Amino acid sequence: MAKFVTIGERLSVTAPTVNKAFAARDEEPILKRAKQQLDAGAVYLDVNIGPAENDGEDIMKWAVELLQSNFDNVPLALDTSNKKAIEAGISVYNRSKGKPIVNSADAAGRIEYVDLAAANDAIVIALCNGEGIAKDNDERMMYCQTLLERGMEHGMEPTDLWFDPLFLVVKGMQDKQMEVLEAIKMFSDMGLNSTGGLSNNSNGMPKHTGGFTNNFEYKGFDLSIFFQWSYGNDVLNANRLFFENSNKTRDLNQYASYADRWTPENPESNIPRATDSGSNKVFSTRIIEDGSFLRLKTVSLGYTLPKQLTKKWKIDNARVFVAGQNLWTCTGYSGYDPEVSIREGALTPGLDFSAYPRAYSISFGVNLGF
Repeated sequence: MAKFVTIGERLSVTAPTVNKAFAARDEEPILKRAKQQLDAGAVYLDVNIGPAENDGEDIMKWAVELLQSNFDNVPLALDTSNKKAIEAGISVYNRSKGKPIVNSADAAGRIEYVDLAAANDAIVIALCNGEGIAKDNDERMMYCQTLLERGMEHGMEPTDLWFDPLFLVVKGMQDKQMEVLEAIKMFSDMGLNSTGGLSNNSNGMPKHTGGFTNNFEYKGFDLSIFFQWSYGNDVLNANRLFFENSNKTRDLNQYASYADRWTPENPESNIPRATDSGSNKVFSTRIIEDGSFLRLKTVSLGYTLPKQLTKKWKIDNARVFVAGQNLWTCTGYSGYDPEVSIREGALTPGLDFSAYPRAYSISFGVNLGF
């Protein structure tokens, strides 16, 4: 196999077009996206059918046969939390161009996916995390060792585990990215393969930002309004990993939206089903949201008293006012504040993990001139 392998990840149910195509077994959108990725240089194609608890086996078999029959047995990564669907896909998979990839296992609730890969002579994406993202490379290597030992216990070749150190936001947390690059070198020095889900990273930088101010005066009244906007920025809403994810080991309250999770009666939901394990807590495009917004940043209303009145008080001028900040925000983002950063700085835009939203304020005052 080549030293560098590109995995195309645009066949995912997180895209409404793909989700509908999988549900309806509509070939055209799937083949179109597959061809675009292969023409751009993809070697493997990732087939992400989501939880697919209802008819995942049929969907995966259909997708594998469709893609391999149209694109000369293109190798595939089978991406779902439904293990039976992965097995169904492998049962019709043609290995002439490469082994199937099981996407993915971790060192906690999803470690059994290593067993699944071993039982089916497949490659597995091994995420270097446990119940959460590793805080440093020592922890990454600990998770790596757990996964490697599990695979070798089941007869896997070490090179069939592709270790993902989990990239964070490249545009921001530069110190953490250096650790990730060091981890990749450590894997290489150990003779292991590594991979990275770059397409899972959100783009916290907007396509454009701006604002506009209007000032009005009428007789003694003045009104100033400032609107601010941001367009095209993404937010990785990590809160949803914990509060749209049943896990009895943590006993956390859940968002109201968790009532709409996957059930046999609600198979179209992209919120994972209730489970006792941590297997639902996986970083994916499910938790990346559009962070575009329009905000009423500041507004001020004032009244300047007539000169005739202020002269009696021996005051040159007097103005009373009321002012507000962050009074209203229009956004499709489900969190508290789309203009968010977990480190409260400009270098980590678009990461939301229990960050405090911007406070709104209302103030009253008097300006006096003597």
